[in-house]
Amino acid sequence: KQPGNPGSFGHPEICSRVCVFFEAGRCGKGGACGFCHLYHPKRPAYLNRLQRAALCEMEGPKARSLILPLLKKKLRGLRPTPA
Repeated sequence: KQPGNPGSFGHPEICSRVCVFFEAGRCGKGGACGFCHLYHPKRPAYLNRLQRAALCEMEGPKARSLILPLLKKKLRGLRPTPA
């Protein structure tokens, strides 16, 4: 069942972003809120502009030592797909 707020319409395919206030239990707009009031999986973290610039400035070995463990963890989480 869809909640009555417009931001949750079409959840999860076409709804808007999750309402951070609803998640915290304090959305004051209720049924008039333009953001989704249904569960969304945690979004992946992204580097901001300053972090990307710092990564670009790093020398190869240092950058690889930061990125490689993250890539390995991500690969462990992937399931093989049948051919």
